[in-house]
This record gives sequence, structure tokens and C-alpha cells, in this order.
Amino acid sequence: MRRQFRPLIEIAREQRCAVLIVHHMNKAIGQKAINRAVGSVDIVGAARSVLLVARTDREHPDERIMAQVKCNVGPTGSAIVFSVGGGAVQWLEETARTADEVLGNVFASLGRPDTQMRQAKEVISQLLSDGPKPQREVMEKLRAAGVGESTAKKAKQLLGVRSVKAGAVWLWSMPDGDGL
Repeated sequence: MRRQFRPLIEIAREQRCAVLIVHHMNKAIGQKAINRAVGSVDIVGAARSVLLVARTDREHPDERIMAQVKCNVGPTGSAIVFSVGGGAVQWLEETARTADEVLGNVFASLGRPDTQMRQAKEVISQLLSDGPKPQREVMEKLRAAGVGESTAKKAKQLLGVRSVKAGAVWLWSMPDGDGL
């Protein structure tokens, strides 16, 4: 499959452009998003970035969610909820859901605002309100509150929390202000 892409890759290199391939997913429930492509898995393997677009739920027929399945040229970004209607795209919110979570139950409600993200931000803000804390301690409190690691990292980023190494320990500290 990669050999078949070689001429397309050369054209893109010469023209200094990106190539967008629209590819459909199979209906196999329970597989990881990266393995759900119809046809050759090498199409996904050859791509540098793969995005998933899916419906959010039946109550919001115009809403979609876009999440990264794969990105080997940079960090994984947040998923984005958007609506399409009236000839326009409206960006609604970022969410911590992964492509695998989206496919696990496409029609599950996203819950606006994202309750797990809100809880993660509250826990982090509360823990760091009286000064820096070891990263390990913050992560343990987040896990105990039912917050996953990817949500914790995104909440940290959204709050502007800084990581500083003190000896052998990483400390998290809030920026000036509360960040909420």
C-alpha cells in the first residue's frame, strides 16, 4: 500500500501541500479506533495524522465530534465538538474524550460542560491553592476522584499549571490567579 502512495507523496512534496484522504470505519464494536479502518490497515499506518469525525448524540443531530486517532508529528490534541448547519460550522467546545471513547458509544451524551474535566480542574485548583504539590500526590488525588490521566493532563494544560523539578521530585504549581 505504501508503494502505491509513493507518487502521491512525491506530488505533495513537490507542490508543498498536504494530502487529505477520507476513509470510512467498519462497524466492529470494541476495536481500537486505529484498527477500525475499512480495507488495508496500512492506509492508517502510512498517514502522519488521522482524525475521526462522529456524531455526538441523537438529541443534537447537527453536532459532531472530531478526535485524533493518530498523530506522529506532534502531541495529541483535545477533541473538539462542533455543529454543522445553516451553511456554517460552529466550534462549540473542547473535550477530553479520546477517539476510542467516542467509538465506544458514539451516541452517548457528551455532557456539556464536560463533568470529568470540570472535576479535574476543581481538584487541581483546590490542591494547589496553598502552594506547589508533588505531581505524584496530585495525580493520586485525581485518580481517587475518578479522573483519567489524559483528562488530568489536559486540565493541567488548560489551567496553565507549571511543572518544576525540585531535586528528584516534580512539583505542580498554579500560575498567578486561579486559572478557572
